[in-house]
Amino acid sequence: MSEAAFVPNQTFEEYQERFKDYFAITRKDGIVEVRMHENGGVSMWKKEHNFGWGAVLRAIGADTENEVLIFGGTGDMWAKDMDPEYVKQVMIMMKENPAAFNTLFFDTYQRVAKMIQAMFYEVDIPTIGVINGPSSGHMEIALLSDFCLCAPNVEFRSSHFVNGMVPGDGTFFAMQFLLGPARANHLTITGESFTAQQAYDWGMVGEVVPTEEIYARAWEIAGEIMQKSRPVRRLTHELMRRAGRRFFTEEYNFQAGMQGWSGSLGTSDLNQALDKATAGKE
Repeated sequence: MSEAAFVPNQTFEEYQERFKDYFAITRKDGIVEVRMHENGGVSMWKKEHNFGWGAVLRAIGADTENEVLIFGGTGDMWAKDMDPEYVKQVMIMMKENPAAFNTLFFDTYQRVAKMIQAMFYEVDIPTIGVINGPSSGHMEIALLSDFCLCAPNVEFRSSHFVNGMVPGDGTFFAMQFLLGPARANHLTITGESFTAQQAYDWGMVGEVVPTEEIYARAWEIAGEIMQKSRPVRRLTHELMRRAGRRFFTEEYNFQAGMQGWSGSLGTSDLNQALDKATAGKE
């Protein structure tokens, strides 16, 4: 009886090249670092990040030479606002080609769900999220890492509800999980922002570190993790993931589904939200 050939995973060099336009990936002594970027600098949050984070995390998780993951943004921001040209195209599509918009809407939510799902289920090594500076959204992927570092000038806000949208695509999910429902619900209804120091005081991030020192600190922590044996590293990671996996399974698809359903019920609030997203950016 012949053995079937095993399909190999991508090598580090292969996925480093594959994602290079949006994610700068480096590795040293088993510690792999991923930074969102645009031409080597701060990146807008693009559709390629919605669609790409899950794929990047799956590739890294499948590579058995990776032992610790550090990830974040480049420069002095986690990411800029959503790419205004992409938002404008989505607005036009929504008004002129509803069928194509519905397909895009569904696919986007699937990919955003995969981004968080991959963090919980497909990366079996310790993870260090680096929120290296401010952003308007999707910092939840870093907040949901095993250990999160945050720059002092970062402000957090769940803005969907105050902008007329159901808050189901990640930020509210992370806030409920990390802060508890009462505080997360209050902050979401009011749209109040809160600081990095408050996030630390409330147990949402592990450390507040100046932007210019934050990646060095992440590598220092990763080096300390690497001093432990491989079984201890990985099994401790499994313990740290357990509560998040359970919360994801129970809540995330329902929350994302509610936001998607709200978009199909009526687009007036969604139009207003998209208008705000592109105001003054043309």
